[in-house]
Amino acid sequence: MLRLSRKQDRKRNAIQDGSSARKWKKATLGSSDKEKDRIERKLEKIVFGAEEELIDHLVKEKKTFQARKSGKNTHSDRSKTSSESSNKELRKPAWVDEDDATDSVRVSHDKDKQELQRGEEKVVEGKEFHSRIRNKFDKMVGNPDWARLDADFAGSDDSDEELLHHTGSYLTTSESLPKGLLQIKMCPSPKSEETSAGGQLKCVEFHPTAQVMLLAGMNKRVTLFQVDGKHNPKIESIFFEQFPIHCAHFSKDGNEVIVGSKCGHFYYYDMIAGKIIRVPWNRATEQAELKRFEVSPDGQILAFYGTYGRIHLFSAKTKELISTLTMNGSVDSISFSADGQQMLTHGDNGKVYLWDMNSRRCVHKFLDDGCLQGTSVAMSPNGQYIVCGSSSGVVNVYNASACESSAAPKPLKIILNMTKPVTDLRFNYSSEMLSMLSNTKERGVKMVHMPSLTVFSNFPDVRDVTMRVPLCQDFSLNSGYFTVGDHKGQALLFRLKHYGNY
Repeated sequence: MLRLSRKQDRKRNAIQDGSSARKWKKATLGSSDKEKDRIERKLEKIVFGAEEELIDHLVKEKKTFQARKSGKNTHSDRSKTSSESSNKELRKPAWVDEDDATDSVRVSHDKDKQELQRGEEKVVEGKEFHSRIRNKFDKMVGNPDWARLDADFAGSDDSDEELLHHTGSYLTTSESLPKGLLQIKMCPSPKSEETSAGGQLKCVEFHPTAQVMLLAGMNKRVTLFQVDGKHNPKIESIFFEQFPIHCAHFSKDGNEVIVGSKCGHFYYYDMIAGKIIRVPWNRATEQAELKRFEVSPDGQILAFYGTYGRIHLFSAKTKELISTLTMNGSVDSISFSADGQQMLTHGDNGKVYLWDMNSRRCVHKFLDDGCLQGTSVAMSPNGQYIVCGSSSGVVNVYNASACESSAAPKPLKIILNMTKPVTDLRFNYSSEMLSMLSNTKERGVKMVHMPSLTVFSNFPDVRDVTMRVPLCQDFSLNSGYFTVGDHKGQALLFRLKHYGNY
């Protein structure tokens, strides 16, 4: 019975399947072409999607295939981009300019800013003003690569922060003085009522340690000024009764000011005690005036110019006469070596005398090449050069070692830029510059670049009408300033930009 029932079930199922198949076949064979196309599109949409979706799908597949083929990793690119963007967000400005934070800028009365003016506006907001400046810069120069925040400096190990904060090893300036054009600027002259009405200025000199300079002349006054290059205020004025000053110098320590005139005595002013002390005439000098003298660099000797070839040596400490030296002809110039152990004298016979200050004897003399009458002499602080000026305006530059061994040395350079008697020669502290002065010609000052032995072409300025006939000159301690005193009583002050502040 069980077997019979199973057979009947299988038979019944087979009959049902056969009837459904006949129904599907009948429906298919009897359907139209439109219905068939509709059914195919329905099946394609189910399998492949719509036509637009199919195209997008094919494009994405192509991009994915190309990316895989080139070896790019999408995940690493995303991480790299995110890290770069985070680094850019952390970047900070290297500095902040206080001028950029201004609320407003006036553009109506400033010639440099009138180009940024729009219409008749007088004041521009700070942000708008800086925006106009940037736009003008972009139009004229463009945006350089180094100024772009998104610039990619491939292969650079240094960060922007480190590069912007450590410029010392990248930007350097030359330590030696360049030749050609002298970097010089004129500063306000030190003035006071006394100096303005005083006539000729016979002496200008900088203090050996402090930022102070003295002015002295025929008005019988020594005036001290502080040197700052801007205001140069007066510190003190010392009056010497019936004593027109022809020469004045600081002592080596800077505590005294020694002055000379056409008298047989001289004075010195003790700045610590505030007293003027008179040094009486010494009969041993056999002359009626002590108007010119030099102070040795070691601070030991005051060398006064005498008559008939005499040089009177006084002790700088006690102001007593020590010795008198004599040379042939007249004494027109006295100079010392940097250590004060040698003294040079030049006169009207054209010969230069070298004196040993320990033994106070002449150890050598040589003939200045082509000189008929010597007017000035100087030795460079480094001991390399000896320079001689003459009444014809010729300046000879010698090697110092050649002058000490030869009676007629040949000059290294003959400078012919001066046409009048050269009355003063002065080196700066580094021996890189030599200033030549003539007190008989307007603007009679020239500067020499010693390493190349050439004259600076831009000093004095031909358009400068303030410099008249120069009478005296001096360099400051570190050559930061240079001054010239003229016959009108004014001291012209110049800033030498290559050197330090003082």
